[in-house]
Amino acid sequence: MLSLSLFFGAAASTTVDSITPGRKVAPMIVRIGSSAAINLALTEALKSSVHEMRPDRHDNHSWPSRHTSWAFTAASVLSHELYDRSAWWVVGSHTVANAVALQRTFSNRHFPKDILGGAAVGLVSTELGYFISGLIFPDSGPALENATDEWLPSLDATTSAIFPLSGIGDGASVRTGYAAGLRFSIPCSDNWGFAANFSMNSLPIYVNGSYTSMLNSGGLSLGAVGHWSLPSARWGAEARLMPGIARNFGGKGVDVPGWSFTLDVTGTATCAITPSFTIGAEAGYYLRTLRHTMNALTVSILTRIRF
Repeated sequence: MLSLSLFFGAAASTTVDSITPGRKVAPMIVRIGSSAAINLALTEALKSSVHEMRPDRHDNHSWPSRHTSWAFTAASVLSHELYDRSAWWVVGSHTVANAVALQRTFSNRHFPKDILGGAAVGLVSTELGYFISGLIFPDSGPALENATDEWLPSLDATTSAIFPLSGIGDGASVRTGYAAGLRFSIPCSDNWGFAANFSMNSLPIYVNGSYTSMLNSGGLSLGAVGHWSLPSARWGAEARLMPGIARNFGGKGVDVPGWSFTLDVTGTATCAITPSFTIGAEAGYYLRTLRHTMNALTVSILTRIRF
């Protein structure tokens, strides 16, 4: 998962350090225990104080998603502890956390904003737990490894919030959505290459202000990507233009087409943590044809394996 402490550590790093060969047991217990305790306290406090009805009307404790907060805390802890062993731990745990989140919306147990809230709680809880551990056990974690932002073939796991800017016609609209993706990029020159992205997303449909159903979809997009290294060796910038198609399902009670055309335009900031592991953040524009063309802004985090 995206690690804020690694991110800011990379920003402040001006020297080359080697990874600490091992980890002491006591600091590790405090790190993991603090993260879990903070997540438990935050999640339960929010669920008991925020009274929002679930999409399936089961109860009014929908926000945030408890399953998602625990999934993202677990993924973030695994990433912190094992990122220097293999980037697969990071991207794999990120993908599993995304799968848990999607299951909660696809099963109509949570709105996408509940999922996004749960993910945020999970990540913040872990960062606070590791911050507290750092105060108790200074310099107990691994140092940053020498790494540069090389333009290499890569696999990204992404988590995105979708903020619609328009309705879909006839009094119907969609609200804040959630998307999870796996994206493969391959360079073709020093700065340009191709990318393929498989994504799943979920958007709640409202008609005349009332929730009706969840619009879920799976999509595939193919396009071009540009990559530029920045003066700081760890950092890079990317831009993507990716048209694609999406298969829609759900949308009960609303006339939604079975297939949609999609277009993603994104800008990305990346930071190399190890020679094979990169983290990043994205902002973009998303277009999708439903009954009328829907426009949206997107904000994403990513974890990346470089080959």
